[in-house]
Amino acid sequence: MAYQYELAYVKSIGALLLMCIVIDLLFLSKAVTPMQQRKEHSVKDQLYASKHSSQMSASEIHNHLQALNKPGVKTILSPDGDTIVCVPIDQQLAFDNPLLRNHKIRKQPPSLAGAGVSFTNVKASNQFQQLWQLAGNCPEETIPVRQAKKEDLLRAGSVAPFARKPPENNETLAQKHEHAIAYTGGQYYGAQASINVWKPEVQKNEYSLSQVWAQAGTRQIDLNSVEAGWHVDPALYGDDNPRVFAYWTNDSYNTQGCFNHFCAGFIQVNNNVTLGAAIPYSTYNGAQHEITIAIAKSDKWGDWWVKIGDDFIGYFPAEIIPRLATGTATTLMWGGEVYNTRPSGKHTKTQMGSGVVPYKGYRHASYFTYIFYLNATYYLITPSNLELIQEFPNCYSIGLSPVSDPNEEKSFYYGGPGLNSQCP
Repeated sequence: MAYQYELAYVKSIGALLLMCIVIDLLFLSKAVTPMQQRKEHSVKDQLYASKHSSQMSASEIHNHLQALNKPGVKTILSPDGDTIVCVPIDQQLAFDNPLLRNHKIRKQPPSLAGAGVSFTNVKASNQFQQLWQLAGNCPEETIPVRQAKKEDLLRAGSVAPFARKPPENNETLAQKHEHAIAYTGGQYYGAQASINVWKPEVQKNEYSLSQVWAQAGTRQIDLNSVEAGWHVDPALYGDDNPRVFAYWTNDSYNTQGCFNHFCAGFIQVNNNVTLGAAIPYSTYNGAQHEITIAIAKSDKWGDWWVKIGDDFIGYFPAEIIPRLATGTATTLMWGGEVYNTRPSGKHTKTQMGSGVVPYKGYRHASYFTYIFYLNATYYLITPSNLELIQEFPNCYSIGLSPVSDPNEEKSFYYGGPGLNSQCP
């Protein structure tokens, strides 16, 4: 069928060559250079800060930045304006969490050897690149951390909601989160997918993301969720670059959890990948970029590890996700989410995925492919019982690729433009 044939490119070496050739074009050869973009965003941030500085005291901002931005052994200035600091592994923010004071760092990911599909060999061409790497690298025994800025906090308005997804603990709040996702229920030890990366247009105070979820617990009470993927979140970062992220919550998105290293939770052990840093993205009818994301439970400790590209970069420690640590994930999800504030009383114009509908297909619509779950014996299995959620299909939708052979990869296209004549 069309979906299956159109996605066959991902099995070829050509995708890797394209990634290497066009990274400079995508990041460094635009009409607006990264340095110009940095200046433009700096001006916007200063204007925003002058309007909102009264909401947070100078001492509150200073103290929170001091807590977030741990000192490092090396500083790298990324061409897009980010500051990356190489922080010693044992001094990262996670260990400010009282639950992790006596935690011993695990440097070995879970054993994921299956006689079926190998967790490390699902995809041959899977190099992962970020813009900051053009400017330097972090030494062994350190982790690269994107530094938070004063303007980041000011955009949030206060410390409390900074770097958190808006809550879903009542019907009204939950309706602001719109999805186009595939999901399955059961007992699972992990999930994986390769995700097409785009640069959707996002309106103020909203976000658009594409990710993998692993969850356990009761929604609106004690839901544990560990997540990873890419997102565009101008309120968090101050620009519209797609960035790789990890996220966790242990109380149904209420007050616990955050993105990346913006709170004491996720423990990183890899010195090559920066959470929250920009990544290459696809162009309409042009070169395509994707990232492979996996989340997997440690069979020994109960931690849930995150794999980006070829590297296990770190883990959500068992201490902060008790429902997932002591059991399995009962729900896995793959797909897109938009936070819709309904500006001017209408549906948002924030795009999901590439911003076009699924039937447009390859090089136009965004996709997930190589979708697997991890079973109790650590085999990667193609799910056969995926269900779909698309609350407003005229705004954002999803279409599964038909798979005749159960051993073939599962795929789907998803996304949409948001506000249009059929989505008022």
